[in-house]
Amino acid sequence: MIDFYDLEGRHILANEKLIADIINKFGNNGAFAYPRYLLVDEQGNVVNKQVSYPSQIEKLEKEINENYAW
Repeated sequence: MIDFYDLEGRHILANEKLIADIINKFGNNGAFAYPRYLLVDEQGNVVNKQVSYPSQIEKLEKEINENYAW
């Protein structure tokens, strides 16, 4: 489906262990919604586990500015 719809971004096919690790690290009380957007700093640290969708540009810009010192 990725090729069919020409979807951009990084896509992975995760096994059960990876899914459990992702939910454990980024989940919210065992829940994890897809798609998921998060902010990662230059060192690879997650600074915000759940930010707004790209279509909510003003809200997303505010979240980015709150999490980064420019």
